[in-house]
Amino acid sequence: LSLQEVLSANDPDNNFFTTAIRPHGIFGPRDPQLVPILVQAARSGKMKFIIGDGKNLVDFTYVENVVHGHILAAEKLHKGSPLCGK
Repeated sequence: LSLQEVLSANDPDNNFFTTAIRPHGIFGPRDPQLVPILVQAARSGKMKFIIGDGKNLVDFTYVENVVHGHILAAEKLHKGSPLCGK
């Protein structure tokens, strides 16, 4: 489903609450992509690297923080919550 479909499905009158959480660059233990790249860069002394043209903004989020964010959002989803549908 698209983001807008999920958010528009928010229906507090029927106890169906939605919100959007869109983390980027999730990494953590047993990560098959980001962690090995960072480890290799550190071992070869090339910790500085540029993604794209260097002007883009990229954010990395540790997997446990993503989980924590989902739990906090779920705890706040209730009738009248400003998070609902956003």
